[in-house]
Amino acid sequence: MLQMLSQMNSLSDQGSELHGALKLHVSPAPVELLGRCAISLACQMNRLVAQRHLCLYERLQLLIDEQGSTETLN
Repeated sequence: MLQMLSQMNSLSDQGSELHGALKLHVSPAPVELLGRCAISLACQMNRLVAQRHLCLYERLQLLIDEQGSTETLN
């Protein structure tokens, strides 16, 4: 990835002489850190959702308990 960014930076240097384009800055560490934070936040949110919601088996068990039989679930 660093090679690709450095190649893009060198292409940008060449193009800036012709087109006035801005140089690209190589900063892989902040990008990598943001990716980790987003993934850990998604994992935490998934855990919270899993803890607060009933699974399918628990929902079916509640239906059976409320209706008294499984005849209407067929």
